[in-house]
Amino acid sequence: MAGNRTGDARVVQQSSGARMIPGKKGLVREFFQKTAQVPFSGLAGDQKGGGMFGLGPAWTRYGQTKLANSMTTEMYREKASQKAEIANVKFVTASPGLAASELQATTNSTFQSMKAWEANLVFFLAGQGVRDGSLPITQACFGPGVKSGDFYEPRTFTSYGLPVAIATGGVFKNPKADHGTISDDTTKQMMWDVLAQACGGEVKRRLEVA
Repeated sequence: MAGNRTGDARVVQQSSGARMIPGKKGLVREFFQKTAQVPFSGLAGDQKGGGMFGLGPAWTRYGQTKLANSMTTEMYREKASQKAEIANVKFVTASPGLAASELQATTNSTFQSMKAWEANLVFFLAGQGVRDGSLPITQACFGPGVKSGDFYEPRTFTSYGLPVAIATGGVFKNPKADHGTISDDTTKQMMWDVLAQACGGEVKRRLEVA
């Protein structure tokens, strides 16, 4: 394993500020199952319209996936910390902030879920280019002194600027804001079950015997 050979192996997941969209509801199992496209169900991620500020189905589902990325990183970190064989593997999360990527073009042209005036407004106020948006995940992947459980995000309004650690070693500076990522035992078990179903086996058991 790379962690044993080099002393530093990393598993990095890309989250985003959209992880805040689920709010107090947190992760909902139905969003991680195969579902028919049922209009107005709240699960129809391909349903068009709604706009960015309206948080239509596409944005709701997007927020669920980004929260899942940050939360499962924490789940892996907790499990790995209990196994000496994989203790050298670091589980790290990054959020790009508000970067002008193809996401905006796709959401506007394909789903009509980000209107032109919405994009112009948010990027005028707090936007950045894709190169700057790549800084948090670059730090997470290659930065010196990175610990398992670190979470990197842009410094200014979590939207732009140099990356800073909003969590170090799994300890969040503002746990109330990131309660969804920290989560609870019931939700974590639900996500272990979802991962097991998606991967065709018990994921926790695989980590335990790694």
